[in-house]
Amino acid sequence: MDDSVELVWSHGRGRVDATAAMLRDLTMTGGGRRIRPLAQAAWNPQDPEVAGLPGHLRMLGGDFVCLPFGSAAVPPDAPEDWRRVGTPAPVPPHGITADARWRLTSHTAEDGATAVTATLVTPPEHDVARIVRRVRPVPGRARIEFDLELTARRPHRTSLGLHPILALPPVGSPRGARLDVVFSWGCVWPGRLHEDCRPAPGARFTSLDAVPAAGGGTVDLTPLPPPHPTEEVVQLVGARSPFRLHHADGTVVVVEWDDTLFDSLLLWLSDRGLPEAPWHGAYRGLGVEPVVSAFDFSATTSASGNPLSRDGARTTLGLSPAAPLRTTHAIEVIV
Repeated sequence: MDDSVELVWSHGRGRVDATAAMLRDLTMTGGGRRIRPLAQAAWNPQDPEVAGLPGHLRMLGGDFVCLPFGSAAVPPDAPEDWRRVGTPAPVPPHGITADARWRLTSHTAEDGATAVTATLVTPPEHDVARIVRRVRPVPGRARIEFDLELTARRPHRTSLGLHPILALPPVGSPRGARLDVVFSWGCVWPGRLHEDCRPAPGARFTSLDAVPAAGGGTVDLTPLPPPHPTEEVVQLVGARSPFRLHHADGTVVVVEWDDTLFDSLLLWLSDRGLPEAPWHGAYRGLGVEPVVSAFDFSATTSASGNPLSRDGARTTLGLSPAAPLRTTHAIEVIV
């Protein structure tokens, strides 16, 4: 089985790894420039320090699939309505798809572009029997499209998420970037992820430029990078594709998804805010994650009467052997 397959096309190159079928090391070209739109781990995947970590964490970055979606326990400092539905952190985090090795098959088109099909057949006890992920560059454009097909082994409900992680502007950049997305309402992760976390835990809001702040008043979450190291998560309910990250040099990184299926977008801002190994205060990335989930809590929490679902957010979806689920998302760079 191949460890990885290189993607090559008119406007870029990248690599799909067998572990988590993760797209990483992506470089796109446009306007005479080379752009690296996706975050990369601040550590070496071969480092002994990360050898025992789940698959996606050994090389965290790029784009991968989470089934079921979820990596955290409801925090002990969460409001009572969250603690009532809390469960331990999922094992492995973000499910088998983000941890297992997939079988990779490459395809070369007449124009020379390389695409990859990644297939994962799960153990008999898993509710989903087979997952197929196709990673296909679009000739003539700085764009990659991802097709996902899930075939259930038995009827069930679960959480699901896509996990692109975008690169952040350099620390200290005087120009930076600004994020842009339309949504109905949002909620801040219901706990303190970092001592300098700016939003108030559990707060509701309708605009990213006026999110209730931990110390009172509001904070604008749209400019990047943040003014200091931090770790912040918000869920945007009723989010509409696309998401755009506008860089001051005119580059726009676009994430598109099926917002009739994934009607929430989880934004995970991780900027030098995690001191423990393997992060060591160096990791930087913006997760732009279309989800059917309650934050990144377990599938059990997402399937419960959690505060988001009680207020109308869809936090699980139903899968059946009779109707495989198919969806597509995309990442594009516009210069």
